[in-house]
Amino acid sequence: MSLRLIPAAVVTLLFSVSPVRAQIPNVVQWSGQLSTNSAAHPGQHSSLEITAVIQDGWHVYALTQVAGGPMPLRIGIGHNPTVELDGKITGSTPSKQHDPSFDLETQTYSHGFTVTAPLKVKRDAPAGNASVPVSIRFQACSDRTCLPPRTVQISVPLEVAAAK
Repeated sequence: MSLRLIPAAVVTLLFSVSPVRAQIPNVVQWSGQLSTNSAAHPGQHSSLEITAVIQDGWHVYALTQVAGGPMPLRIGIGHNPTVELDGKITGSTPSKQHDPSFDLETQTYSHGFTVTAPLKVKRDAPAGNASVPVSIRFQACSDRTCLPPRTVQISVPLEVAAAK
């Protein structure tokens, strides 16, 4: 190889070798809606229903887990001028089974489930269209592998009526 070709070979090598990053599969689809069918009034109570659809062969660990077990599902309502959490977040009834990875009985959701967060529209909420920021931290596993814990953000629309 001539000395003139060495720089070209180095440049070609640098651009042809790039880090390969594995794409983490998106096995859970999240959505949310409020139980209020019309504009919510300041001071009004409502429920936020968060729905998950899980691909076949996968499960998500439920809201409640025993100590030493897997990371439980976590739902958070982000800081906003419109609503605040108004009670305990609850979910569909999970399946319970022995998990050999932890050698414990764990609670999981498969296929689909709903989590409900009670909300209250703040008394000083501005009238008009708003959104409720929701943070969802979860871990999805199959019978062969677990994906790294992941946090997703969704935004749920809300219309606030003028204060009376």
